[in-house]
Amino acid sequence: AKGTLRLIYYGLPVPGAEDHDRRSKVQYGINVEWRGCIVSEDDDAYARGYNGVSEAAAKSKFGPNVLD
Repeated sequence: AKGTLRLIYYGLPVPGAEDHDRRSKVQYGINVEWRGCIVSEDDDAYARGYNGVSEAAAKSKFGPNVLD
């Protein structure tokens, strides 16, 4: 939805990712989306560009350590 922050990741979530993703959603309204292990070059480029914009917006709104 417009105005909703979202991050797109590929691969298997690392240990602790579920808690981090839940905290990101509850505390900051950032949706984290995991899309699996098979990634095309186009999908990778899209996610990198999308995440770059989303990460900058999150840090601007909530501070530089929001995604730590």
